[in-house]
Amino acid sequence: SWRWALALCAAVGCAPPQLSEADLSDPGIKARLESEFKQQKDLDLRYINIDVNNGTVSVSGLVNSWDQKIKIERIVRGLPGVESALVNVVIQE
Repeated sequence: SWRWALALCAAVGCAPPQLSEADLSDPGIKARLESEFKQQKDLDLRYINIDVNNGTVSVSGLVNSWDQKIKIERIVRGLPGVESALVNVVIQE
C-alpha cells in the first residue's frame, strides 16, 4: 500500500528520479507534459497546443473551466526541466 511505501521512503530516504538529458530536452519536456496531461482524465485537451523552446513552455487553446486552467498551470510549472511557462488558455463558456 502507499502507506508502506511512504514509511519505507521515510526510513531509508528517497531521492527523486534523475532525469536524462533527453528528458530535459525540449522534445522530452513536451512528451512528459503530454503524458502528464493525458493522465488527468478530467482535462479536455482537444483544443490545447503545447510548444517548448529552450525550456520555456507555452500552452494555448481552449478549456471548459477555470479549474482546468489552474490544473494545467500547476502541471506545467511543476514539471522538472521547465524554466518558465506561459499558459494562455481561454475558458470557453
